[in-house]
Amino acid sequence: FVAMIVLCIEGCHGCGKTELVQEFEKAGYWVLDEAFLDMPEYALHPQSLLMETQWVCSWFTRLLKKEHESRLTGEARNQIFIADRSPYSAVFYASKGHLLEPVIREQIKEVVTAAGIEVYTVYLKVEDDILWYRIQDRLKQEPWREKYNEGSREWMDTTVNFYKSREWDFTVENNHLTIAQVMSQVVARISATSVRFSSSPLTQKVQLRSSASPLSVSTNHHHEECSNPQGSPGKAMMDSC
Repeated sequence: FVAMIVLCIEGCHGCGKTELVQEFEKAGYWVLDEAFLDMPEYALHPQSLLMETQWVCSWFTRLLKKEHESRLTGEARNQIFIADRSPYSAVFYASKGHLLEPVIREQIKEVVTAAGIEVYTVYLKVEDDILWYRIQDRLKQEPWREKYNEGSREWMDTTVNFYKSREWDFTVENNHLTIAQVMSQVVARISATSVRFSSSPLTQKVQLRSSASPLSVSTNHHHEECSNPQGSPGKAMMDSC
């Protein structure tokens, strides 16, 4: 059985994650962002392996609580949530974060087997030159993002290389389409994989009104282990993307 479906939007800062999440929200989907986790502050650096491990576990715990709440209230099953980033972000931002990857992979298997929660990762990919232009343009409007090192092309390249080195459940390009078209492509591809997702009234509504052109999209349900780059500016940057 499937009680919940969670689509996690991943990608480099400036790739359009927040805009895509907002587009899903406008279409009627429920959205989970990092605000739904109330993480305490301790002496340990938030990038430490221990703190990132706690963040990952809290992420899954919140999903389990939502599934439990829906059963208690008798809400309809097959609920669909959109999340800004996934637990795999911790692999990139944590010191020795590569140690978390196999744990996260097993946790995803457990929640679908034991609780009926399907978790899919969607990598929003943008060509490097287009991405850098968008980042620079956004910095003109929001210069405070400089504190997250977003003005550094080297940091962008490091982040992009991390995403390119991994295999995500779905990879969707966001170069020249409108954000509504990108959402339609995500919906179409996941619908082809998940019957529960495709049977949702929201999904069917999006598909009916979709007029997007074909887009090159790859799917893969295997996650490869990848080491974490050193010296990243911190997971606080995730809130800004």
